[in-house]
Amino acid sequence: MNEDARGRSWWSTVPGMLTALAALVTAVGGLLAIVAQNGYLDRQTSQRATQEASGGSGTSTDAAAATTAERPPERPASADIVASPAQIVGDLKAKGFKGIAVTSADGSVISLRPDAEMSGSTFPLENGQHVEFDRLVSVDIEQPWDGTVRLTFVNGQQLNAKTGNYSLTGKNELGQYLGSLSGMRRIDFLR
Repeated sequence: MNEDARGRSWWSTVPGMLTALAALVTAVGGLLAIVAQNGYLDRQTSQRATQEASGGSGTSTDAAAATTAERPPERPASADIVASPAQIVGDLKAKGFKGIAVTSADGSVISLRPDAEMSGSTFPLENGQHVEFDRLVSVDIEQPWDGTVRLTFVNGQQLNAKTGNYSLTGKNELGQYLGSLSGMRRIDFLR
């Protein structure tokens, strides 16, 4: 079955040779993909560049300096975070933003127009008191959620209190926002 009518092996026929060539190309391509994915090609290229720059074996301190100058330092995974929530809120203040900045429990920041509401434009406390938004600078919300909050007033005073899991509603350029206190870390009132 592996030989044709003339006694030739199937591998010596044109279809056989094309099949063998396709298998070889596939195997080499797969090997190159694995090597590139594991970063071996990048390392060898940078080692060669270092050796050429230093004119030697690449083990001198000059070669290490050349490598550092040519390649940007590797970033840790956390370097993908652009800014901390505090930096984002600070940037909003610096740009003159007027409204409410909500820092979610996951660290993302959402900016809302000044007409956002919770219980009207007040922050309700467990004891029945409602604090007007215009008297507040910020509200820090204890996470994991247990209802504990720290209110910071415009006069600098602070109050630790308990509250229910109220919802804050508002709008921004993307549309409507609805979030509950249990999913927030902080609320900043920017004026």
